[in-house]
Amino acid sequence: PFVDSCLNDVLTKLGKATLSGGFLSSNQNADLDTECKNFDISTGATSSASKSMSLPVCVIRKYNVAVSVANFSSLLSSLSTNTADTPYTIKITDETPTLKTIRDAIYSKRIYVNLDLSGCTGLTEIASSTFSGSTSPNTYSDRLVGVTFPPTITSIGYAAFYAISGLKSVVIPASVTSITYGAFYHCSGLESVTFENTTGWVDSSTSESVDVSDPAANVTKLYDLNSSSNSWTRS
Repeated sequence: PFVDSCLNDVLTKLGKATLSGGFLSSNQNADLDTECKNFDISTGATSSASKSMSLPVCVIRKYNVAVSVANFSSLLSSLSTNTADTPYTIKITDETPTLKTIRDAIYSKRIYVNLDLSGCTGLTEIASSTFSGSTSPNTYSDRLVGVTFPPTITSIGYAAFYAISGLKSVVIPASVTSITYGAFYHCSGLESVTFENTTGWVDSSTSESVDVSDPAANVTKLYDLNSSSNSWTRS
């Protein structure tokens, strides 16, 4: 079973146990004191159930995993088939990951993923067509069901999430100052887009201010942001 090295890092920092062959072995019950009975090491959990440990119980959340891009495809291959209602939340550990590699793996492995990029602090943009899908059937553009951006992102490029029908809600970080046309075009499942910074947004084609205070209304506004002559910027 696949397990990322960050799990071992978490355990080492806590001084409670170490990994053996990708599992927490039953003889590694360690010195868990009374304050650690709800021991949670969800980051870096394996995709398979852990071996039993005697009390105090060590809990591994099966659907909350951390992994590097280099091991992302292997991880997806090891995961059981899931549904949009039971996505795997996967946190990327690279500071500056190759996002198109992640996209290709999600679509080819057909696994529903809630992608956590919050730790990718080397990322400053979601480039054009990075996660771009297709409106054609059976292209598995619905498999990316959520994304959490890092606080370093400043721009979201053309067609970055085009036709990603699985997305239901998006939070745009306060760091973002530019959204290019078509970024969320044809995201048919999108229900809300929340801007952490709602002030100062302007439509480049009209020089008029854009009200982004209503998450539900933002869905329609971003859908309509599909002409090459316009984009949104914030000063």
